[in-house]
Amino acid sequence: KLFKNYLIFIIGLLIILNLLIVQFGGNFNVNYPHINKEFSFEAPTFFTSFMFTLSRPWELLVGVFVCLYQFKKGVYKGSVMTSNIVCCTSLLLLFFCFYYYDDKMFYPSFHTLIPVMCTAALIIFGNQKNIFNKFFSRKPIVYIGLISFSLYLWHYIIFVYYRFYFITDEVKHKTLLIILSFLVSILSDHYIEKPIRNFKIVKSKWFLFYTLFS
Repeated sequence: KLFKNYLIFIIGLLIILNLLIVQFGGNFNVNYPHINKEFSFEAPTFFTSFMFTLSRPWELLVGVFVCLYQFKKGVYKGSVMTSNIVCCTSLLLLFFCFYYYDDKMFYPSFHTLIPVMCTAALIIFGNQKNIFNKFFSRKPIVYIGLISFSLYLWHYIIFVYYRFYFITDEVKHKTLLIILSFLVSILSDHYIEKPIRNFKIVKSKWFLFYTLFS
């Protein structure tokens, strides 16, 4: 019971610790002196790069933190105006990140706090009465959410292959790539993800053969 009471606090500490390691980890080394003379605010290491596992737990833990918070406190039932202001501000900041963040930026880092915390705020304050919830409860938006994992996986592959074979980076090409990503994601969700969720199919020998072949 004591552990459950302090679980949110422990997760909060782990989030801060992991983020500090990601941000400042490159300033420390095994050999003497263990701290670099010129302490850098942005000091990435191989172990805290974007694709490495150790750089991402804090982001996942923020999601766990939000889940536990809502489980303990319930859905936000405060002022609708407050929830509207928080959600609108979070959306604006997310659009800011979308347009101004680029591959030259040190990432993940403190910069990542903005999109992660804004997403957490949208989940916490997106109650049933505010504008945000009404908009994102619409069927087309919900469907995009359902295929979001496929979209996340496929868009990266499609864009990487395009940049590898083509030099041009025009807006019309990007638009076509986005449309292609959606089409492939819809097919992937319908013919791969949904069948996998079927327990009878998962138990079949053909599924095992297909998985091993893949």
